[in-house]
Amino acid sequence: MQSGNGASLRQVIGCWVNERWRAECALSPALGRLTGLRWVDLRNRSEHLATGSGPEARTCLWADSSMLTVARVFPAVGGRLLDRVAREWPFQLANGGPAAGRTPRASVVVPVAGLDRRPQLEAVIRSFWAQSVRELEIIVVEQSAHRDYEAICPPPIRYLHVERKAGAAFNKSKALNAGARAASSPVLILHDGDIVVPVQYVESILDRTTRGFEGMQPIRLLFYLDERSARDLAAGDGRVLPPRVGAVGHNFPGGSTVATTEAYWAIGGSDERFEERGSDDNDFLGRLKTRRFFAGGYLPAIHLWHAMDPTFQNRGEMKAFKQRQLQKPAEERIRELREFRAGPPTDPERP
Repeated sequence: MQSGNGASLRQVIGCWVNERWRAECALSPALGRLTGLRWVDLRNRSEHLATGSGPEARTCLWADSSMLTVARVFPAVGGRLLDRVAREWPFQLANGGPAAGRTPRASVVVPVAGLDRRPQLEAVIRSFWAQSVRELEIIVVEQSAHRDYEAICPPPIRYLHVERKAGAAFNKSKALNAGARAASSPVLILHDGDIVVPVQYVESILDRTTRGFEGMQPIRLLFYLDERSARDLAAGDGRVLPPRVGAVGHNFPGGSTVATTEAYWAIGGSDERFEERGSDDNDFLGRLKTRRFFAGGYLPAIHLWHAMDPTFQNRGEMKAFKQRQLQKPAEERIRELREFRAGPPTDPERP
């Protein structure tokens, strides 16, 4: 009954009683049919889920992101879970993108900074090159003092540079707004440069936007790979997955968020007053949910390991600003932001 991850006997037994049996039901087709449990139903003992906007989606009914205990205690179960979801949602990395000249159905906007994350970005781009939907544009927006990524983003990748003063924090919102202004499709996928997605990711998004949904967060479970596993995945074709994954997260406000271009600007875009990486995610998601939002995640994705951002500041005044903003109703934040910032240059009347 050992976990192989340094967990005590009490932790192992507690996990079996509360989480492991549910995971085994979700991993076994026969047990899954008998109990009605699927991998999207996995959660920790104190957490609760609700069915989302479709029977395939689950909404987390708690405030903060968390990690599945069953994967932490039993990393081999985390690996089996990744293998199971990949049979339903296959992963692949391709070495070439769609030919230029196609009218894109979706625009993937990837904000980046720092060449230390180049391997992760390249793997993410390759995962979008492998998509079942080929009418796709990828916009890499570098927010930095120097144009480090320009030489490694050849066409059909679109490269944008947003100036960043030396010593300043990475402003993800500025990068996202620049990418959204440049996008030429009606659907924006606002995507972190370290998350690999399954081959039907964009197809699943377009299926929902064509049904009238204006925003969504498709990822239900995010599998965090360790350094070696991430390196091995990025070096291959994305189909060979690690046998052990000790960190599986859910209920995160960022990572990969979808908004129609119209909805993005209608809610004021991204708030550039949030001057630190990730500080704006909760605010943007709350405003996006005022539109016709597809509730719940329904597919897996893979997070590639990287070192901590050395420019991350976590300043007290920014935390206080975030707290003040989130206390305001989303509609008030939208009105405030529409007055605060300028709209896209193609339509100066619409912020």
